[in-house]
Amino acid sequence: MNRGRVLRLLCFLTLVSILVPGRAYAYVDPATGSIVIQVLVAGALAAAFTVKQWWGRVSTAARQLRDRVTRR
Repeated sequence: MNRGRVLRLLCFLTLVSILVPGRAYAYVDPATGSIVIQVLVAGALAAAFTVKQWWGRVSTAARQLRDRVTRR
């Protein structure tokens, strides 16, 4: 078989194994909910910080470009 076919088959089998799991006799600890909430809050704060950093860079670059154009 060629590599593309093998890769497609592997992706398909991975997707099937994720979407159609077998029975899992596992215990979910009550603290799991708080960990999920912590992850979501941390992700939201990280996204906000990233947007703030990028917005600062974009606004600084736009201001510098405006100043260059108005000097000419």
